Amino acid sequence: MAAGKRAAATVRFEASVVGRRLVLRVEDDGRGPNRAAIARHAVERGLMGADERRRRRNGCST
Repeated sequence: MAAGKRAAATVRFEASVVGRRLVLRVEDDGRGPNRAAIARHAVERGLMGADERRRRRNGCST
């Protein structure tokens, strides 16, 4: 565990609809979420298409 860090983190989730898209926002007070793992799990569960994952990995968010 990093010096000064608590064992438990606080994670905040927010969801909204923009046009025909569901936008999820995740915040935490720790070292940050593992975006690659989140995207991988979203694709595995059918929540995000593989093409969307590739676009986000390449820096595009639309």
